[in-house]
Amino acid sequence: MNNTNILSTIPDIHFPSSVNELGDLNAFESNRTLIAGGTLLQVHWETGNPIPSQLTSLELLEGLRHIKTTEKGLEIGALSTLATCEKDPLLKEHASILVEACKHIASPSVRNRGTIGGNICSGKGDSIPALLSLKADLKYYNGTTFETIPLQLWLDSPNLNLKYVLTHIILPIRSSNENRISFFRKIGRREAFTAALVTVAIHCCFDGKVFKELNLCIGGGDHSAHRLKLSESFIKNKLREQKDVQELYDLIYNEVETYSDAFATADYRKRVTSNIVLAFLADNLKKKG
Repeated sequence: MNNTNILSTIPDIHFPSSVNELGDLNAFESNRTLIAGGTLLQVHWETGNPIPSQLTSLELLEGLRHIKTTEKGLEIGALSTLATCEKDPLLKEHASILVEACKHIASPSVRNRGTIGGNICSGKGDSIPALLSLKADLKYYNGTTFETIPLQLWLDSPNLNLKYVLTHIILPIRSSNENRISFFRKIGRREAFTAALVTVAIHCCFDGKVFKELNLCIGGGDHSAHRLKLSESFIKNKLREQKDVQELYDLIYNEVETYSDAFATADYRKRVTSNIVLAFLADNLKKKG
């Protein structure tokens, strides 16, 4: 896109200072685009996508940049940058898998501008599988009031993502006495800046050698992030002997919803995911004796 085209299509930009102003600006109309850090929109422009005629920047909204504990859990303002999440001591203590995910998103310059809310609202961000594994809830403004729903429901309801404003991410705070393990792995052509071939996030809690809780999630690239619930159930209830491993491999392989593109086949992505999960289980069950 040349400079003349860019100058001729400069969008009309509004800067509300509170969520209550969003309705007055008709922010939810189809011809208006909401932006936070703007990093994803910049990528779209550079790849030839049309520049929206109207933008509403959320960067001046008050009260959406904190990370704090509340009576409902660990609350992350949706305008918190990825770099902030990467370094925050509360997240390091209670949600280390999210910290690890943020470290692997794009480049440092993008993480300094890009927000955790924007990464979620992209629908494909590497933070999503990590947040799914933690059973995150999302709080959003629907134009008149606030509502809180599970992350998975938000992902399954694209109209929410398009029409409403994500304001907070809420994570449960678990007991420090529980034996919890988190694991995050991003497989890609390069470590951070390119889209992942597949991203795997695992969060679990052991009671001896028994899983009290197990959340297996995949995402990254063009995947719609999802949990592998059949595989979780098999591991918790049926995985007892070596002969069960092949059955589990096949179950994971078949449960992964993926795709083929110019960089990798669906078969490759399925095999990589299956091997990563089995390696995680072998390593951690061995540690448990």
